[in-house]
Amino acid sequence: MNEEKETIKLKIPELFTFGEFTGDDFDKLLSFFDWSLKDKTIEFDSSNSIFRKDTLLVLYLLYNEFLFSNNCKTSVKKKSGEIDESFWVPRISNIDAFNDQISFNPKLLETNIFPIQITNSEDCKKAYEFAKKYPENFGIEYEKSFRYILNEILYNTLEHGRTNHNNSSLLQIFWNRESNEFSFLVADVGIGIKQHLRQTYPNLATDSDAILHAIKPQISGTFGGEVSTYKKINNAGVGLFFSSNFVQRLKADMFIVSGNGFVHISPTEIIAKELDNQWKGTFVYVKMKLGLIENVSFEEMRLEIQEAIPKTELTSKIEDYYINLKNYFGIAIENKDLAKKIRDEKLLPALDENKTLLIDFEDIVFATDSALNAMLATPINWLGLKAYKKIKVINAASDIRVMLDFIFDDNTSNA
Repeated sequence: MNEEKETIKLKIPELFTFGEFTGDDFDKLLSFFDWSLKDKTIEFDSSNSIFRKDTLLVLYLLYNEFLFSNNCKTSVKKKSGEIDESFWVPRISNIDAFNDQISFNPKLLETNIFPIQITNSEDCKKAYEFAKKYPENFGIEYEKSFRYILNEILYNTLEHGRTNHNNSSLLQIFWNRESNEFSFLVADVGIGIKQHLRQTYPNLATDSDAILHAIKPQISGTFGGEVSTYKKINNAGVGLFFSSNFVQRLKADMFIVSGNGFVHISPTEIIAKELDNQWKGTFVYVKMKLGLIENVSFEEMRLEIQEAIPKTELTSKIEDYYINLKNYFGIAIENKDLAKKIRDEKLLPALDENKTLLIDFEDIVFATDSALNAMLATPINWLGLKAYKKIKVINAASDIRVMLDFIFDDNTSNA
């Protein structure tokens, strides 16, 4: 007989919004999400929830999908015990049906709650076509600026939004006709900005550090791994830098949350902090008042921003070849044939290009001498004493470090 799953009751906040847009407001909202739940029956209580134009449906939908992937069963009930059929029921897998439902309900339509699923570049294009009807009424320059900001954020979520259980990100549009305020929220429950950037910048310590790093020019996590078709090296590394600067010049606000990291880019300053609570993934919220700035020129803003980027070629900065071994071996390096393959296809070609190897042993808990030798003995022997400068090892556990030291010594003893 199967045991019934333990039932956990979660009360959806009365106002499921970002409040007054401070770090404390975001922290309070994030306290609702319990990412440790697994194999439970979850009962959401929506009895006191008030729906407004800024209700954050996409965060709930992504959380519900996360719980489902952790073998949880979820339901939504009011005080009466009856199932609430309004907003909190649908799952991402049924998002199209949900959109059809609200499109035929004038009352729901007024809330502007339209979750749009983002799984590929075609979805990004469709999302933009839907969203552009709001800013285009304020002139082509506003529309161009908005298009750049939204597209960069959407394509970024395709990179750091990767996850084993769900490849979807969600976009939600907010529009206040009375005040001409336009906002959008792009969210995912993927690997997060820090893990994505650590493919290239392994020394990033905190989530807020990673976000601040991401908004600098010429920063991208794609350089350390396989570069996808649309993101060649000359096109990557400046998108979020430009977007955040466009936001400031339009006197708008951008909020970026990834893991415990929180960054608020306002018209006058950038504030960063580590939150007590977390979002397991990343979301970006942009809020702007359309028509606030007169004589907006997209090209002039772009030229001003571009002047702040160092003129040196990006490729000249990439001197290291970074490899995270967990991506290939999992937590144990014991497959000798795979070790040889990495040696021949990754390490030796990089050394042949005179690059420095940066080999990351993060989360590796076990390794055999034979596999480590198969991977590193030839490169070390080939370099001789230069191996100590050209092969850098980081995040290795102490027992693995001992094995690596022996391999280095053994293959440089005659140098």
